Amino acid sequence: MRFRGILEITFSRDLPPEALKELEQLIHYLDTDYLKRGARDPADAASILNWKAENSKLIINLVAGRSVRIDEAALRIRNILSQKLGPKYRLGARRLRLVNGSIEIDGEIRVSLKLPLIKNIEYRNGKTLILLDELDESELKKPLFLRLLRLIQDKEAKLRWGGKAEHWVLVKQSRIK
Repeated sequence: MRFRGILEITFSRDLPPEALKELEQLIHYLDTDYLKRGARDPADAASILNWKAENSKLIINLVAGRSVRIDEAALRIRNILSQKLGPKYRLGARRLRLVNGSIEIDGEIRVSLKLPLIKNIEYRNGKTLILLDELDESELKKPLFLRLLRLIQDKEAKLRWGGKAEHWVLVKQSRIK
């Protein structure tokens, strides 16, 4: 299972040139150390593919695994940037958005599109790609990804199980009278 998305952080004012040099070091620290915490396998942790700064926006391309999900990684990035850049350069993170979010799951999952946050579901090469709506900071703070994944797994299990008549198990039987 892989999470992908573009994280947009809007600051209170334009990023000064001095902050860009420090930002590069912070991004390196986040990618190599801070986003890997909590994951036994580095493939299950989050990582930053690339980033760019435009005026007052910081745009980060994220990939996350099962241990450190993309919503957790986004909030971790925001917290570190606020702590390090905020007091020194008088910058505040005003807005946090996750754009073009997607979840890639191995195997084919046949669930309906009538789930919250889901924009589209695609099947490619034996994998299911779930495209998500745009998420704001308030939605990232809630455990929506966990709920969504549990809901998908429950719906898939119910679909595989079938009806009551085909799948019953005799637990105990009394003696013949």
